[in-house]
Amino acid sequence: MKLIGISFSHAENSLQTRGLELLRQRSEESVTGVGDNTEPMRLYSMTDFNMPVCNSNKSDGNVPESVEKFISVLEEADVLVFAISEATSHYSAGFKNAMDWMVVKSKFNAKLGTDYAITRKPIFVVTFTPTVKEPNGARHFDMTKQLLEKLGGEVIKSHVINDAWKTVIPGRTSTVYELFNDIIAFLSFYMPDAPSTHTKDDNSSLRWLNDYNDWDRKWKYEWKPIHKVNGMPWPRIPTEITDSDNEVPLKEDYKLRSMDYLDTPEARPIFDKQADIIIENNIKGIVDVGCRIGIINDILHERGYTDYKYMGFDTSPQPIAYVKEVWKDYDNIEYRCASMYNEKDIKVEFDVDCVIWSGVLLYDPDNHMELFKKLTVDMYNAKHAIIQEPCKEQDPKKFLKNMKLQTIEDDLELYAGIYSDYDEWTIDADVFSGRRKIAHVWI
Repeated sequence: MKLIGISFSHAENSLQTRGLELLRQRSEESVTGVGDNTEPMRLYSMTDFNMPVCNSNKSDGNVPESVEKFISVLEEADVLVFAISEATSHYSAGFKNAMDWMVVKSKFNAKLGTDYAITRKPIFVVTFTPTVKEPNGARHFDMTKQLLEKLGGEVIKSHVINDAWKTVIPGRTSTVYELFNDIIAFLSFYMPDAPSTHTKDDNSSLRWLNDYNDWDRKWKYEWKPIHKVNGMPWPRIPTEITDSDNEVPLKEDYKLRSMDYLDTPEARPIFDKQADIIIENNIKGIVDVGCRIGIINDILHERGYTDYKYMGFDTSPQPIAYVKEVWKDYDNIEYRCASMYNEKDIKVEFDVDCVIWSGVLLYDPDNHMELFKKLTVDMYNAKHAIIQEPCKEQDPKKFLKNMKLQTIEDDLELYAGIYSDYDEWTIDADVFSGRRKIAHVWI
């Protein structure tokens, strides 16, 4: 039987640690009557682990090595003695910090008391205090018991030892006589439970972790609430344009939030049609030019279409950094920060069935057909292409008066004349410049 005492004090000359040292000495003097397999108590304090302040919001189970060491000590014990100082009528910060780390290790288990290192472990709680007036030193016992039992521990008894400057002194093991006798009495009949499988709610932990990562990315990538005009998602551009020569600005480097109106449910019809083309034609190798955050992957996965290889690239670093995090666990999905004019950076090792050109050919209005052929046909040897372009004529409620929209919509008929087959659709999404032409080109 392994009896382990833990002092939750970080102090070098700790009253709690020295009090447990007396208990350890007492256990060395006598563990008779509780079986030959009962060992003298082993003693640890927080200085043995040197745990940092708990700084994790994640339910991923990742903890520092010092916490792993602490957890292993708890798991090794059959019976635990926790020495917890009272701090402003509360349990000490060291104790709460250790419990917090234990919860992180267990992946923030939603089913409290089923997957912790103290689950189903008997625990004796003791506080050594220099105060002499009751209930000083014992005022935290109710909340300490409540916390430990919430995590599955079984608090057998709580002891307070007062006037400790006079009673916790070298060699005076009689100070812990009552505590020791209670432990011995318990050990005389206690039989530890055989190891059992804990009922862990992994789905709850995964939901917590996913929600945390989504929340953390919003801060990391400077998300803002969706900007709306006329009740519709819009980019963050001035809403009053007085000069008739103003054009919709085209940028190669933009913040993630700059184009977030395209990430909204209102914009989904634009990308739903692209997903229709991919699924209906059983397309398995995809290159997405000017992908931004690759909404097409979200839609394909939502529809259960996951057996494909994808490489999307964009010139803007922030959207690519964001989406790399989102899809980092998917070996078949890759994102790169690269330009469509730099072929060496956009080569792939899989067979490309389709190249998606989502509103990017307009960046090269004079040479877009040459660029299309160079990548789609000559480089990737793809059999399909999807072209998406804003329509010249927009609903006035979805655009700005006096603003010109760059698009190659009028040239799409040239593609129909060159390639073997061609279909096009007009999509009218409830977002800024939401009227889009989508073409499916068979090479």
